[in-house]
Amino acid sequence: MKDLHFLFIADSPPCPDQASGDLRFFSIMSMLATRYRVTLAVNGAAHWRDTTSNASSYERAISDNGVVLHEGDIHSALVAYTADIVIFEFYYNARSFITMARRILPHACMVVDSVDVHFKRFETKAVLSRLASDQARAATIKQHEIEAYKQSDLIIAISSEDKNIIQTALPDAQVAVLPNVHEMHPRPVGEARRRDRLVFVGGFKHEPNVDAILYFVTEVLPLIHAAEPTVVLSIIGSHPPPEITSLAGPGVEILGFVPDTTPYLRAASISIAPLRYGGGMKGKVGEALSHGLPVVTTRFGAEGFGLTPGTHLLVADGPAEFANAVIRLISDNALYERLSEAGYKFIDEHYSTKAMAAYLDQFVAQARAIKPKRLSAYVRLRLHLKNLYDKHIGWRVDR
Repeated sequence: MKDLHFLFIADSPPCPDQASGDLRFFSIMSMLATRYRVTLAVNGAAHWRDTTSNASSYERAISDNGVVLHEGDIHSALVAYTADIVIFEFYYNARSFITMARRILPHACMVVDSVDVHFKRFETKAVLSRLASDQARAATIKQHEIEAYKQSDLIIAISSEDKNIIQTALPDAQVAVLPNVHEMHPRPVGEARRRDRLVFVGGFKHEPNVDAILYFVTEVLPLIHAAEPTVVLSIIGSHPPPEITSLAGPGVEILGFVPDTTPYLRAASISIAPLRYGGGMKGKVGEALSHGLPVVTTRFGAEGFGLTPGTHLLVADGPAEFANAVIRLISDNALYERLSEAGYKFIDEHYSTKAMAAYLDQFVAQARAIKPKRLSAYVRLRLHLKNLYDKHIGWRVDR
C-alpha cells in the first residue's frame, strides 16, 4: 500500500498545538503516513519559518510522523512526485494550483479539503452583524469557494452538515467526510473539582473566537457573577488582540498560548464555547469532552458533532440562557456527572483516533474509485499558448 502517494498542498505546515484545524490536518497526514507515502508541499515556507516561533519543532514533528516536507515551491513538488491523490488544504489553495496540478498530473485525483465551509461561516456572521460589507464578503467567498469545488474530483467536508451544504450548492459533487479527531484522556471520576472554574480555549486569529469572548465577558459573565461571585474564567488561545487582553481583571485571566491545554482542562470545571456565528466542527468542544469536561455552548458550538443537547452538553443561545446553564451546571452534581460521562463516551465512539481510521478508509476507497476530470480543450489551449509566450517572448520582456 506504500505505493499509493498522497501530495498535500497547503499555505503552511500545521501547528497542531495552536488551532484545531491544524490538529486535524496534522492527524490526517500522520495517520495516512502509517500506510501510504505522504508528502507536504507548502506555498511560502520561508515566510512561515520567519514568522513562526519554534518552526523547526513543527517541521520535525511532521517528519517524525512519516510525512516528507518538500523543499521547494508547489510547481517543483508537482513535477517531482507522481502523486496519485493531491489534496488541497482550503479552497483558496485549490483556486491557485489545481489547474497546474491537472496539467502536470492528469491521472491524479484532485481533492479539496474544505476544513469548514467558509461561506457558511461568513453568512452567519453577516446575519449577526447585519452589515452590508459582511454580506458582500460572504457572497464573494461563496462564489470563489464553489468555483474551487467545481474544479475538484472530490471534496472533503468536516461533518455531515457541511456535506449537505456543499451538495445543496453542487448536487453532483462527490463529498467525503473527515471530521475532527481527538486523543482520549483519562476522565476524572470522583475527583473534587472546584465548580467555579470556567475555561475557554481558542486561537484568536479566528474571528468567531474574538467575538465569542467579548460577548461572554461583557454580557454573560456579569449574570453568572450575580449568582456565583467566585467564578473565574481562564482564557487560553494564541495571538490574543488588545481587546481581549484588556479584559483581564477580577474573575478573568488571560493565559494566551499554552503548549499543553491538558492541565487547564483538568483544573477547570466547565468549558464554555459562546460562539455567535461559525461553521464546521469546534475543536474546543470535542477537546473538552475528550477530557470528560462538561461543555456549555451555543447552537453554533454544538453543530457538526451529532451531540444531543441535555444529554452530551448544554446548549444555550442568549446571555440569560447561557448564564443560567452555567449556574445550573455548577450546582447540579447529578447533571454534571451525567454530561461528563455521556460526552466523553460520545467522542470516544465517534471522533477518537480509532473512529477516524474508519473515516480514512472510506475516503481512500472513494478517492481511488474516481476517474479524474480532464482540463477542457479551452484551458489546455490557453496553457499551451501561455507556455509558448513564456518560452519565446515573455523571457525577453522580463529582462
